[in-house]
Amino acid sequence: MQSAFNQIPLHFADRHKTAFSTPDGDKYEFNRLCFGLKNSPKAFKSIAQEVLGDLLHNGALVYIDDIILFTKTIDEHFELLGNVFERFERIHLKFNQSKCQFLTKSCKFLGFVVTPEGILIDKDKSVSINEFPVPTDQKQIKSFLGCCNFYRRYIKKFAKRALPLTNLLRKDTPFEWTSETQEAFGDIKKAILRTHRSWHYLIRTQSYK
Repeated sequence: MQSAFNQIPLHFADRHKTAFSTPDGDKYEFNRLCFGLKNSPKAFKSIAQEVLGDLLHNGALVYIDDIILFTKTIDEHFELLGNVFERFERIHLKFNQSKCQFLTKSCKFLGFVVTPEGILIDKDKSVSINEFPVPTDQKQIKSFLGCCNFYRRYIKKFAKRALPLTNLLRKDTPFEWTSETQEAFGDIKKAILRTHRSWHYLIRTQSYK
């Protein structure tokens, strides 16, 4: 979407809740939904879900202001695109053309790359994790584990492998970077870099007489 939150006008009676003052004493308030407000993501997602309506999980998925469309044929895709554009045009919401991808067999979505063969870790994300510097305090360990935890489904026995790092997050535990923590740090990085894709689930049923 094009500056998604800023496209939604705020009710006049609620605008004062966004007021702020400058060092010079001038007072301002937002006329439209803005980033940083606690309810902004939920509010916009609710609007997007209402607009898509019956298309949700039937060719369309939405996460806040990110929308992905999927169909089996090109003709179905054009029809779905026209339907989606028409619905958002009705309420005067605009898309950011530079961020849109059309008629692709794979695409990036929420930190992953979705392909016909399966779901992959976004290469840019894995490179970023691999280049993460050696933590020097608990805050940096939390940041590193937070990035890796997002992809833990790809790492076998993630909790066990990360244990030397999570132990450093315990209350009143002195921060001491050892060969064991360094090994765990490098091991998790390598595990993410080695990961290629998450395969589709194969569902097999068995009937009994």
